[in-house]
Amino acid sequence: MKLQSLPTFLVRRKNWLLMAALALSLTAALLLRPSSPQAQRVTLPMTSAESSASPLEAFRISRDSAYQRDMAALETLISSENTDRAARQSAAEELQAYVALHQAQLALEGALLTSELAPCCAVVTDGSVTIVTEKQEITEQDTALVLTLVQVHTDVPASGVRIMTAQ
Repeated sequence: MKLQSLPTFLVRRKNWLLMAALALSLTAALLLRPSSPQAQRVTLPMTSAESSASPLEAFRISRDSAYQRDMAALETLISSENTDRAARQSAAEELQAYVALHQAQLALEGALLTSELAPCCAVVTDGSVTIVTEKQEITEQDTALVLTLVQVHTDVPASGVRIMTAQ
């Protein structure tokens, strides 16, 4: 075998030398790079079909949607041309009474939510008020507060007031 000069050797094996240099630089880059941080777990907020609302909140939502349906039915009855005048008048009076009860209920519930009975829910009907609270025990002070607020916001006497725990 004949001894070749260095430039001739390099020219003939140029591709192989470039490949070796590339492999060497990749290996060095992998070994010398800073260690990558550990994978972190990320949890995204998910919405599910199940409601996470408390039983009182679920009742309040159900009650408010029933109120909206009843209001729509009364308004439809009032605006219908097929309804006679007496039925329209009766529906209008019923609507007024329904709105007044709902406003009293919202005012009472709003006042109760600032008290120590919160979370709670109020149901106001003609002649009675029911307060449902998640509080475990109801004290005499709680009862006095409820009776005072009921008298301020509704025309219901103390005998028509019920206070219940949700438990």
